[in-house]
Amino acid sequence: AGATMGGAAASFALLEFRVRYTPARPGESICAVGEHPSLGCWDPAHSLKLRQPREEPGVWVSLAPVSVPSGVSIQYKYLLFHEGRFERWEAIDGNRIIAASGVGRVGGSLRPAADEFDVLAPSPAIGSRPSGAGPTLGGGGDGDGATGVSGQPAAYEAGVSEGGSILVVAYILPLLITREVETAGWVIEWNLDSVLARRASAGRAEGRRVVWIGCPGIPVAPADRQSLTEALAHFSAVPVYLEPKTHEEFYAGFCRSFLWPVFHNVIKAGAYSPSAWRAYCAVNRLFADTVVEVYERGDMIWAHDYHLLLLPSYTLRHLRTATVGLFLHTPFPSSEIFRTICVRDELLRGMINADVVGFHLFEYARHFLTCC
Repeated sequence: AGATMGGAAASFALLEFRVRYTPARPGESICAVGEHPSLGCWDPAHSLKLRQPREEPGVWVSLAPVSVPSGVSIQYKYLLFHEGRFERWEAIDGNRIIAASGVGRVGGSLRPAADEFDVLAPSPAIGSRPSGAGPTLGGGGDGDGATGVSGQPAAYEAGVSEGGSILVVAYILPLLITREVETAGWVIEWNLDSVLARRASAGRAEGRRVVWIGCPGIPVAPADRQSLTEALAHFSAVPVYLEPKTHEEFYAGFCRSFLWPVFHNVIKAGAYSPSAWRAYCAVNRLFADTVVEVYERGDMIWAHDYHLLLLPSYTLRHLRTATVGLFLHTPFPSSEIFRTICVRDELLRGMINADVVGFHLFEYARHFLTCC
C-alpha cells in the first residue's frame, strides 16, 4: 500500500503517502483525503497535499509523515486537482485502508510502497477492504462529476465509513456565494452568521464526513449551474436549484406567509394557498430526490426546519432503512392552533416519519406530542 505506518510511539503512528500518477495536463496535482482529521475527514478542501520529487517523475509523496492514532485502521483516497481546484476523486470502488498493526518501520524510517491512482490492488498486508465513506463524484468513469440533465452531482460512488456520513439538509446552504466580475469565477465562504455553519466542523472533528444539501441562496442561471456545482464540491456541498416561480410560491407563498405565523401561534385569515402548498410539496420532493442521489448505506440524514417537514416521508419512500432526523428551529404551535392547518395530517405524517424530531424547548415537544 502507498500509505504506510510506522510506530513512533505507543499512542500514535506515522503515516506517509506514495502514489503513482503521470499528469495528463500541466497544473495537475494529487492530494490525499481520509477519515482522520489530519486527512480532512473526507473534505477535499482540507485534504493533504502531495508533492512530486524531481528524481521520481510520475510519483507523488506526502511532504511529511502524518500522525494518526496507533492500533486503528485508516481509510483514505486520492484526489485529482487541476490548477489548485478540486476536479475529481480517484475512480475506485470503496476506499483504501491501512492498519497500524502489522506495518512497522524499517531501520527507523518509513519505506512505503506506491499506490497507483485510479487502481486499487488488494494487499495482504492491509487486510480486507470494507466499503468506505469517501465520496466519488460522477456515476461513470469519465469523472465529469455531474449528470447531464439537472446539473446535480451524480451519486457519490462510495460505501460507508465507520459510523456512516452525515447528510445535513437545509433550505439554504450555510455558505456565502458571490461571483467575481472580472473572472466570472465563484467566490464561496462559510456564512458564519448561520447556525449550521457554526457546526460545520463538528462532523469532521468526530471523524465523519459531512455533506451539505440545500439551495445556493442566490439566483443561478441554468447555464451557470454546472460551474457552481463543481465549485461547491470543494465544500462537500450539493446544491438544489429551484425555478423562480416555484421558489416564490414555496418560500414567500407557503413558508413565510402561512407556516411561519401558524408555528408562532398566529392565525392569518386567507393565508393558505393551494398552489403554494403544491409548490411546498414539489420542493420537498426535489430535496428528497437529491438526498437519494447522494445517500449511501449507513448515512444519517439530518433535515432542518419547517421548510422541509415533508422530507422524511418523501425520502423513506425510496430509502426504507435510512435514518432520518428532523430539527425544528421554530416554535411548535399548540394543538388548538395546529388543527387550523388544513394540511396538518400531511405535515404531521412527514414529521412522524423521522426517527428523531428535535425542538428548542420541552414546551414545543409537548405541543407536538399533543397533536399526535
